Amino acid sequence: MLKYLSCKKASNKIIRRGKMKKVSCLAIVGIFILSIALIGCGNLKKKEFDSIFTEYKGEQEQIHTEINAKMTGIDQKLDQEISDRKANVDEAMKKATNDAVAAAEQGDADTLEVVKSEDEKVRQDAQRFAQEAEENAKKFAQAEAEKVRQKAEKDAREAMNRANSAAGAANKASKDVAALGDKVEKMKPVTVAVVQFASGRATLTKDAKAELDKAVGVLAKYSGSPVIVKGHADGNPVMSGRYQSNWDLSQDRANAVVKYLKEKGVDNPIEAVARAHTEPIAPAFTSKGRAKNRRAEVIVYPSGMVE
Repeated sequence: MLKYLSCKKASNKIIRRGKMKKVSCLAIVGIFILSIALIGCGNLKKKEFDSIFTEYKGEQEQIHTEINAKMTGIDQKLDQEISDRKANVDEAMKKATNDAVAAAEQGDADTLEVVKSEDEKVRQDAQRFAQEAEENAKKFAQAEAEKVRQKAEKDAREAMNRANSAAGAANKASKDVAALGDKVEKMKPVTVAVVQFASGRATLTKDAKAELDKAVGVLAKYSGSPVIVKGHADGNPVMSGRYQSNWDLSQDRANAVVKYLKEKGVDNPIEAVARAHTEPIAPAFTSKGRAKNRRAEVIVYPSGMVE
């Protein structure tokens, strides 16, 4: 701005002075041309012309001096105005600079306060978020622990129920097995009496009858169950007498037992069968062994299935 004002001032001075010089030159040239014309025409003498020209030149110089003085005054006023304006501009620039610096400093201070405030807010938010996160984590952990505890209790109850059910089932199965065992045991064939005979004979001895009397009481518990009486021989060949073989002898022994039981009131279905010497219970090469083999067995079948 100041540079512009200085340039404009110098330009105006040059223009004004140029115009003044141009006017003076034109006036002098005009007078010179007019004088030549007058002299040439014989109307004006040279001395008169010189006098007029000198007078005119003096007047022009005075005018020029006055104009220069006025122009100098104008230039001085213009210089003062420019100087004043320059001072005003300098003052305005200085004030603007100071205001800008102050505003910047205040802006920095305000910005710093804002930053500090924002930083404090962020710090507080971070602390709050961290606390909330910790509380949420604790709540989540407690909830998960409660879920785990409840699930563990539920699993324990279910396991206990399954164990109780399994124990109940096992107990029932045990009872069922026991009952089945008892049933199976009760359904097994039961030998209620074994009686011995003398060699080659089928007559019941006193001891044999006493043993069969006991069997009558046992058979009463198996009312309706089939009874098999098996007759056996000792394996010695039948050489003479009423029996032609051990088969006939063993059959007659079984028949004698059946007859006695019927006479004692046994109402079970009874069948007499001969086994001869095919099912010995003792060695046949000793007298004691052969005595054991001469026997009749009374067997009851609770299941009703006869072998």
